[in-house]
Amino acid sequence: MKLRNLAFIMVILMIVSCNKSENPSENSNNEKTEETSNTESPSENLVQLSLADEGIPVALMLPQEVSISKGTGVTEMNGVTYKNLNLKGGDYKMNASMPEEDFDGTMEEILESQKRLSSFDKGFNIIQECDNGYLYEFENSKGKNYAFVYATIKDNHQIIFTSLPSRSKNYTQEQIEKMFEAAKTVK
Repeated sequence: MKLRNLAFIMVILMIVSCNKSENPSENSNNEKTEETSNTESPSENLVQLSLADEGIPVALMLPQEVSISKGTGVTEMNGVTYKNLNLKGGDYKMNASMPEEDFDGTMEEILESQKRLSSFDKGFNIIQECDNGYLYEFENSKGKNYAFVYATIKDNHQIIFTSLPSRSKNYTQEQIEKMFEAAKTVK
């Protein structure tokens, strides 16, 4: 993976963690089709949320209260344009990021790069892993916290989903596992 992509991902993670936009008016163009999932509790109503209208050509299953906000929107770094979206609602706070340039690498390269970035977190320890991502624990000023990274390659673009840091509390392992499972539904 190119060094500029690595640097960009680090910058995006820092920018996204500082983003305070929770404006519902930014969330009016969400495409949702109601559907119930067998992997979640019967009381949790899941819908298909498409990110295509916002420029990221995927959809995934999320709780009904999750909506799209622009996050850092479209950013440019070293001549490469990136699209960044936040998916927020309830305990779900995720980011979807996609560079507009074609990606000619492998999933292994994406995950290796992401693991290097994650390893800067104090106490970094992978606790669950699959072919396209991982869930990990780490330490911060509030104690033990959890996060995830899930990647896919679609239409020659890498798309990376990550948990967004919470300013007020740490995530539980169960909360991150639910977000990680949702990211795995990407189509």
